Amino acid sequence: MSPVEGVVAAPDVIFDNVDATVIPPSPETSLAADALGGLAERMQRGMDRLRADKTRVFPVPGWEDMRLTARKIPDEERDQGVTTVATVALATQKVEMLDEDGEWHEVPHAWRGVAQLMGDTSLSTTSVIREVLDNSVRLDAFALRLVNWMIGVQGEIEQALGE
Repeated sequence: MSPVEGVVAAPDVIFDNVDATVIPPSPETSLAADALGGLAERMQRGMDRLRADKTRVFPVPGWEDMRLTARKIPDEERDQGVTTVATVALATQKVEMLDEDGEWHEVPHAWRGVAQLMGDTSLSTTSVIREVLDNSVRLDAFALRLVNWMIGVQGEIEQALGE
């Protein structure tokens, strides 16, 4: 319980009166880790794969010099029947543009930044996405590609197509 009655403190809150002494591993703990061999390393590699699998870079259809890094939308959000344009907006972690020297640069504020580059800061995020993906077929196909990746189907499709 936190100092304020009835309010539960968040688990990541550190109180000043907590003794932060580090307890060294016991010989038994070290022996157990040694006995497990490369399990800790395999676990770390697996965790690294899971983290890497949560984002992916996609070229923006119709644009050779624009790409976005998509994040996986949690199932609860994805399953609420969001529109295709909302799927693209929710999945976007960042948008990048290619400069004349062939270097990628992140557009600050993602789609809102793209609106600024377009010269119309009054556009909403969904309006910018609709403008950039200039027709509903392209928008639907791109949103479907993002969702297929999120649910694990995209790799199978790309493998079948030889991409």
